[in-house]
Formats: sequence, structure tokens, C-alpha cells
Amino acid sequence: MKPKEYMVAIARQLAERILSPAYAELPEKAVRWAKIGVLDTLGVTIAGAIEPCTSKALGVHGIADADGPSVLIGQGRRTSILDAAFINGIAAHAIDYDDVNNQIGGHPSVPIVPALFAFGDTVPISGEAAIAAYIVGFETETQIGLGVNYSHYAKGWHPTATIGIFGTVAVGARLLALSVEQT
Repeated sequence: MKPKEYMVAIARQLAERILSPAYAELPEKAVRWAKIGVLDTLGVTIAGAIEPCTSKALGVHGIADADGPSVLIGQGRRTSILDAAFINGIAAHAIDYDDVNNQIGGHPSVPIVPALFAFGDTVPISGEAAIAAYIVGFETETQIGLGVNYSHYAKGWHPTATIGIFGTVAVGARLLALSVEQT
């Protein structure tokens, strides 16, 4: 198999895994911990909403200036889905009390929970769909983390961002009901 074909096969398999598990198939323990993870991240996002880094990000011209469907947690207003995910992600990580996972060497919920809330304001989803998306996003991050850490971290990369994006994509793919090809 040629390298390009190999990469396409890996991407397809990852997309299939992201889209396949139904909520009913998820272990009860995973569902319980997912609910705790979402609630914990919401709590640190509320606390981080008043931190200087969040205020500075809100003050950048063009960031969160437009009205939109997605809530800026702790700000009393809404903005675009992308700006809400960005600003809420900053707030979630601002005080550094967010969860940590040694498999990714970073904070797995910070990239995915703000995306969950931003999508939840724009796409009709159930609580079960949100929890399933969280679990799949978390699992995507940790499995990729197993493949690259700790050398990835030792080289100076911050896995919350570099690996977290894959969890965020998994959340979006599920909540937008993308196909394997689109994912």
C-alpha cells in the first residue's frame, strides 16, 4: 500500500469509529464520567469567563463582535459559533483547573466542551447525542495521544491544542451527522 493510500485508509477507519457508536452502546461508566467532565468544564468556564485572558480575547477587534446563535458563557450575550467555541475554550482553560489526561498529556475537555455548547446552540441535538459526542471526542483524543505522546509533548507541543482538535472534529462530525467521507 502506498503512503497516500495508507493515510486515506487510516482517516476512513477513524471516521467510521467516530460515527459508529450509538448512545445505547456506550458503557454506563463512560456516560457517568462524561457528565462529570461536561459539568466540570462548564464550571471552570464560568470561573474563567472573568479572567484577564478571556477579557483580552473578547477585546480583539472582530472576535465575538457579531451577534449570533451561540452563548458566550458568563458574558450574558451570544456570538457566532466559531467565536463562541474560541472564547469559551479560552475561559475553560484560563484558571487551569480543567481536567487532565496522561494519555494525551493535556486537557481533553477544553477543546470539546466549548464546541459541544456552540453546536448545541445551532444544531438540534439531544442530551444523549451530546454525551455520545463528548465520549467519542474524548476517546479520539486519547487514542491519538497514545500514538504520539510523550515524544510529542517533549518536543514542545501543547497536546490540548494539537491533539484536542481531533476530538473537536469528532464532536462536530457527530453533531452535524456527517458521513464517513465528509468526516
